[in-house]
Amino acid sequence: MLSRAITLPAPRRSGFRTSVVMASRYVEHQAFILRNHSLLVKVVDGHHAASPLLVSNAIEVELRIPPHLLRVTRHLPKDFYIHFDIPADRAVALGRLVIDGTTFLLQPWREAVHGMLRTFNLHVRVCIEKMPLHLWSIKGAESVFGKDVIVDRLDRRTYSKNDTKIFSYWVWC
Repeated sequence: MLSRAITLPAPRRSGFRTSVVMASRYVEHQAFILRNHSLLVKVVDGHHAASPLLVSNAIEVELRIPPHLLRVTRHLPKDFYIHFDIPADRAVALGRLVIDGTTFLLQPWREAVHGMLRTFNLHVRVCIEKMPLHLWSIKGAESVFGKDVIVDRLDRRTYSKNDTKIFSYWVWC
């Protein structure tokens, strides 16, 4: 499953790492889309001068796919991620791609290989001074920290907005 791991609250958590994986229809649908419409382009020798535009042009020429049906972005420093609006099985069957003399392997996206497993062991209270009021929500807290933490809940003083100097909330990290 690709869903985020949410650890149990500290009083109920045992001494070793324990997590509960929450699955939803949305997460399962996104995993389905990634499995069937996504492709990772990995470089074989490690060094290249390719760009997303060059990869896109090479895929268009090799597979004769119109450019509006695919989006190429960088994935990690030297690899690329391609999202197709059509199933990606023709691109997977191609197997490899040569761009400016550099060989790239075309691999389908798989949860076990490309999914990221993380553990969130610490439950901490975070206090931020002078945080803009339009970010005073769980979504706002998530946008401040990104994917490095899981926002658990807002502190009750923050939730009631009695004092707007300090924004405090609980996160798993």
